[in-house]
Amino acid sequence: MFARLPLVLTTLAALPLFAADARAGGLSIGYSKHGSHSSIGVQIGFPVCAPRPAPPQYGGHWETIVERVWVPGPCEQVWIAPLYETRYDPCGRAYQVCVRAGYWETVQRPGYYEDRTRQVWRQAGWNRRWR
Repeated sequence: MFARLPLVLTTLAALPLFAADARAGGLSIGYSKHGSHSSIGVQIGFPVCAPRPAPPQYGGHWETIVERVWVPGPCEQVWIAPLYETRYDPCGRAYQVCVRAGYWETVQRPGYYEDRTRQVWRQAGWNRRWR
């Protein structure tokens, strides 16, 4: 038991050295004891960064293109107020009458064109002039 103690202490002392790398991924420490046997495990994981998709072989280049795209305007719900009229009874007294009830109306606002950029892969030799 005492012979393994330096190994355990060395392992625990080395953990802060890996702390900077562990921030990028994950760090897990495990300890298990089964009867008179025990074990310590340390695992350091690093995140997987997805690279840019590999271009086709045989050369070429990425090209940024600008496209003009139609963007439809938003739809909005607009409240149309009720319409009242003033009417008069046989004695000449004025009173209000609802001629049209209020309602919601859907209004389509105007759209617009917008320039958007995207990258496309151009094969080598497509723009060359062969003589």
